Amino acid sequence: MLRPLLFVIYILPLSDIIRRHGVTLHCYADDTQLYVAFDHKDPSSISKAVETLEACVDDIKIWMIKNRLNMNDSKTVMIIFATPRTKIQNLCITVGTVANQSSDFVRNLAAILDKNLAMDINIKRICQLAYFQLRTIRSVQQVLSPDALERLIHAFVTARLDYCNSILYGIPEASVKKILLVQNSAAPLVSKTHKYEHTAPVLKALHWLRVRQRIDFKVLILTYKALNGLAPSYISDMLQEYRPARTLRTTITC
Repeated sequence: MLRPLLFVIYILPLSDIIRRHGVTLHCYADDTQLYVAFDHKDPSSISKAVETLEACVDDIKIWMIKNRLNMNDSKTVMIIFATPRTKIQNLCITVGTVANQSSDFVRNLAAILDKNLAMDINIKRICQLAYFQLRTIRSVQQVLSPDALERLIHAFVTARLDYCNSILYGIPEASVKKILLVQNSAAPLVSKTHKYEHTAPVLKALHWLRVRQRIDFKVLILTYKALNGLAPSYISDMLQEYRPARTLRTTITC
């Protein structure tokens, strides 16, 4: 029972090393992420960001060697997040003996983030896995009870659509529609209706929120938790309560 606590205590100096270089970090188990912001129009800002990251990684490797740990240089991935119109030269960061070029996408806790944050690769992966599970469930649906069938759909399909769906907030409707097609394929399977039947009343009968509503619901839950001290500090710190300078007509007074 004490292993997670011991693990946190063991890697605690790692965050101090990273912060000493002025680098933002995020740790989850054995996955450590480093973040540095720079101005793409300023060459000195770019070179400074690269130097900072390389110096930080070198100190991390020294700390790991002292503590009998090993960093897999070839598995270290770098990505630059920017708008599609932003032109950035191909950067390279040296990690040990490996020169890491900027990647087009990275995997973060099973979610795939592309360099423009368009989420197209992530949505494509979600749909592929969900359709695979639907085909598998459809092949055995004749021997399943309605309750067991619905449980399988929620466990292997709905849960996959909902996982990390808050990062899809604000994506174009065309991207949302791809996930909605998966949901529209799952609903008739549970309700025993024809696949060409209009899905709006079917979803309503099943008490299923549509994809866009599920994304909004997840964001609202995270916001509520952040405002009420139920969310991690790195989420709560991003929200600031709006306090108008003067009393508005919408303000309720007792």
